[in-house]
Amino acid sequence: MTLPTPRFARRRRAMLLALLAPMVAKASSAMPANKRCALTFDDGPHPVQTARVLDKLVAHGGVPATFFIWAERIGPATEPVLARIRAEGHELANHSWAHANMAQLTREQIRSDFERAQAAITRAAGGQAPRFFRAPFLAASDALHELVPLPFVGGIAAYDWPGTDAPTARTRADKILRAPQLRDGAILVLHDVQPEPHPTPEALDFLIPELREQGFDFVTLSQLFERRGVKPQAGERRQWVVAE
Repeated sequence: MTLPTPRFARRRRAMLLALLAPMVAKASSAMPANKRCALTFDDGPHPVQTARVLDKLVAHGGVPATFFIWAERIGPATEPVLARIRAEGHELANHSWAHANMAQLTREQIRSDFERAQAAITRAAGGQAPRFFRAPFLAASDALHELVPLPFVGGIAAYDWPGTDAPTARTRADKILRAPQLRDGAILVLHDVQPEPHPTPEALDFLIPELREQGFDFVTLSQLFERRGVKPQAGERRQWVVAE
């Protein structure tokens, strides 16, 4: 048997590449452009429930997220899970000190609650001050927007709290996946802490792969706004749902 010469082999390879080039180009053009979204979690930290969410994010390849901290829950029991949040590359944001309806508070109560939370979360984050605020229950007011010196963030909710029509992991994921606002720049609202049973960690097993199939990458909130070229400002009378 006669082996092909190196020159013949190179020629044959060039011919094959020329034949395949149109197909490769067509396949590449059919691939969706990468979109970005930010997973956010409210009401932690909790030494067990927050850890379940972190485990899922690791299991899906180290997905980054932003945790809106209920600062009254910071303490010796939750310091290890807060350290883990930082070590695994996630962002901490402000979800108030006492998780009261701040739209019903006096101006002095608003200042006191926010400043106490901001100081506690900054310490928990190793000196990095939170850049975003989410009002408890998404209940905002003119006074709240005036007195809290951070952009307000809402988002597309998984409805993963008691009394909603999303009691299972599948239905919670679907609340986001079927939302009309789901597009490039979307902010997703879930909870790492809620009363048991709390299948939000399992909802991530549906949500993360299906968002990836739709062409989404995951980033923290700071990364989302920066990469979208959007600069949210304190004092704006809005709660961001999509960074656009």
